[in-house]
Amino acid sequence: MTFGVIGYGSFGKLMSHVLSGYGEVIVHSPSGKKDEAANISFTSLEEAAKAEMVILAVNLDVLDQTSKKLAGLVNKNTIIVDVCSVKSKPIKILQKNFGENAKILATHPLFGPQTVKDGSVSGKNIVVCPPDFEGKNRIIDFLKDRLKLNVIEMSAEEHDHEMAWVHALTFFVGRGLMKLDPPKSKLSTGYYQKLLDLVELESTHSIELFNTVQRGNPFAADIRREFMNKLEKIDSEVGKD
Repeated sequence: MTFGVIGYGSFGKLMSHVLSGYGEVIVHSPSGKKDEAANISFTSLEEAAKAEMVILAVNLDVLDQTSKKLAGLVNKNTIIVDVCSVKSKPIKILQKNFGENAKILATHPLFGPQTVKDGSVSGKNIVVCPPDFEGKNRIIDFLKDRLKLNVIEMSAEEHDHEMAWVHALTFFVGRGLMKLDPPKSKLSTGYYQKLLDLVELESTHSIELFNTVQRGNPFAADIRREFMNKLEKIDSEVGKD
């Protein structure tokens, strides 16, 4: 199989190297980022669009314009893979631009360069959402049997609701702590170290990813608001004499 990867940021690079062991990888890098690796070539958007599977490794804020450009370049049998960390909005964007009958594989890989140290994604989780299409089960089998991923199938709404807690809330807390910049201390406890670890992890996340999980998730604002209300209530209670 040939894989076309659009975008060569940290995740696009990771997937290019992982997939290079299973077929030819053709990368279109709008930013101009490149490196030398076996079985990976860099080319135009038009050439990358000719691949059997095209992976859109771009941020949500440019997904619409990128998919519009691709819509006139791919054929009807091309598998379009979405890897955004939110699902409802990307699916609507891709269906609008590629058509309701396009072969759209809506995924959320629950891993990234920070958690893949040896180039293997074996044992990692990936969410796959509807829509369904002819041949989708073959791709899921590839994810399970070849890449050794744990495939979790659920609706886009269910995914976004859960990720409002798992991603949006934790990223929000982590970014708040990062802005606070808590100091290291010789009196540090295990509990405090967990806060410092969260700050360190959040520092590896781009502002684009942060904005995607906050602005792109329809449930994120309600969770943030509920969290802030709880903090204000706690602050009010501890301030009482």
